[in-house]
Amino acid sequence: MAEEKTLDDLFLDTLKDIYYAEKQILKTLPKMAKAATSPPWPS
Repeated sequence: MAEEKTLDDLFLDTLKDIYYAEKQILKTLPKMAKAATSPPWPS
């Protein structure tokens, strides 16, 4: 049987998920920015 969670528990779980997602984004952003950069325009 699943354990009952309080609103505080659910809030903390959500906060942990958001924090994890933010850390993953910060780790990935430099790679994404490099991949999205286009070569310079010819003169």
